[in-house]
Amino acid sequence: MGSISGILNLNNRPVDKEMLIRMNNLNLFRGPDRNSIWIDGNIGLGSRILFTTIESTYEQQPSVSCDGNYLIVFDGILYNRNELIGELKTKNILKNLFTDSELIVNLFALFELNALKKLNGDYSFVIWDIKDKKIICVRDHLGIQPFYYYYKKNKHFLFASQINQLLCNNEIFKSPNETYIGETILNISSNDEETLYENIYRLPPANCLIVNENKIRRFRYWNIDPTYELNYKNDSEYNDNFFDLFSKSVNNCLRSNGLIGTTLSGGLDSSSVTSLANNIINNNHKNDLELSIFSLIFPELDCDESNYISDLSDHINKPIIKIEPKFEDYNWCQNDIDIHMTLPFFPNLSMCKPIYERLKEKGIRVMLTGQGGDEWLRGCYFYLSDLLILKKFDHLFKEIKTLYNHYGLIESINYLFAYLLKPSIPRNTRIELRKIINYMLGNVKKPTIPEWVNKDFETKIRLNEKINSMIDFERFRLHSHNHNYNRLHDFRRINNQEDSERFTSYYSVQDRHPFNNKELVEFCFSIPENKKINNVYTKMILRKSMKNHLPQSIQNRKTKAYFSQLILNTLIHKEFFYTLNNLKIAEIGWINKKSLLNEYIRMLPYFKSNNPLCYKFMWQMGLVYSTEMWFRKIFIN
Repeated sequence: MGSISGILNLNNRPVDKEMLIRMNNLNLFRGPDRNSIWIDGNIGLGSRILFTTIESTYEQQPSVSCDGNYLIVFDGILYNRNELIGELKTKNILKNLFTDSELIVNLFALFELNALKKLNGDYSFVIWDIKDKKIICVRDHLGIQPFYYYYKKNKHFLFASQINQLLCNNEIFKSPNETYIGETILNISSNDEETLYENIYRLPPANCLIVNENKIRRFRYWNIDPTYELNYKNDSEYNDNFFDLFSKSVNNCLRSNGLIGTTLSGGLDSSSVTSLANNIINNNHKNDLELSIFSLIFPELDCDESNYISDLSDHINKPIIKIEPKFEDYNWCQNDIDIHMTLPFFPNLSMCKPIYERLKEKGIRVMLTGQGGDEWLRGCYFYLSDLLILKKFDHLFKEIKTLYNHYGLIESINYLFAYLLKPSIPRNTRIELRKIINYMLGNVKKPTIPEWVNKDFETKIRLNEKINSMIDFERFRLHSHNHNYNRLHDFRRINNQEDSERFTSYYSVQDRHPFNNKELVEFCFSIPENKKINNVYTKMILRKSMKNHLPQSIQNRKTKAYFSQLILNTLIHKEFFYTLNNLKIAEIGWINKKSLLNEYIRMLPYFKSNNPLCYKFMWQMGLVYSTEMWFRKIFIN
């Protein structure tokens, strides 16, 4: 892990060395072990490195290709090093030890943009093509590593790992991006490029951006076809193939030059990663790796998973480091805005501070997580409507019967309406029905936008139009295919991932996510939906393949912990109400303060009782508060 930054002056003016140094040095915690800058006329590249692997300790960036035609600055890690080294050997490019950046830059020298098809890892990097005078920017397949840029035609192109590195340039005028902000406070997004600031953009996952003189173009170099399906003879073949890929992914994530940590919640995903990592280390890395397992516990709260954590500890015969989080007060976000100049973390992420403080004390720089398990393995109940489309009536009847036996009549009807009846209605018909229902409810004009969003602001950024363009967007025949594809491209997932990476990097820790391995994700997309969800159980293929590695209490677990109490503690704080009553973002016309306060007072009893009815508004309220704190810090203070 580390940090990259750079400047390309499109008017051929020499790069300002002091500015590049400032950008490169701004986030020392991302790469405290080595830093460098390189300047050649109108192009300048900066790099900071955090040593997390043996190979990274040899990194000298920018790395140069053997033919001398390409330079690279790189942030991240590759998971298919052996395959890539083999590719280079066939072309007689040999070396005792390749760093990750050297592998990529030499692949580019051989295959140019086709090299992107060969990479598997978490990365963002920039290659300077010396011969053609163009800059090539790349972000990994799922957006694990961040990448931001600023482009002004005929003037300059700037890039960085974090937004604050760009904002330290005095030539970039800080202006709020109202379109993005309007969607953000509703916890939605119709665009995966925009940021809080006008003219500062993020490079979307699996995208390549090329800047050549005064031309800029972007394209997607990887995607998934959710209609492609693997067909094996029986469940054992699916389970065995999944387990092989999962084991390989966990093993690749263990590549480290020091101690390894895992986060264990007690859920199926993190327990699977922890158990498998422990097993691989015991069998293959006894002398060179040590695993430390960390868990948050919440005594006397519904979200406490101590029983499951203890069950896994007994099963793998290894102690777990249990930590009680500190409940952040309503001002949890101030330090985060000071450092990163973007929307602050939610308390649900900040609760992990004690774990990462402990990691820093112990010198642990690599942390394995269970992120990605929900996204790629959970499955979705839309497969009920798929069974109807495919005329598999016997299977559909069996699933309906199982739903009834498990959930009862009322809950089963809710499931069947949402995942069987509603999707089976043609999209245009659904839109017309929604208009009729909204008319009957007296919400004719803007049923999807809360009253507390200022109407002039809403009209100005065409918020209603953008929301309607996102509703029920269907690309494929089967509804599960649409659901899975949209989940891959869901900006909220990408945004949460960026928040998580930004949080852990502050502690000089690189999180690695075995479930987010490209090959594993492709496999999960290609298996039939009933291998993921069947007879009410989700993540079936994970449960079956991990049968011998998990205690039964976790393997058969149907529940999932929710940590809403943490953000609710913020919402019910007396100072929170004071903040809402003095909103600066209401004064500039983004929020209708009176409507917001009325809604807050109406929902307050639900906040205090942790009633699920408040959850949607809870996140929106938290985002309003985060936006307010960011706006005060950046544009007022």
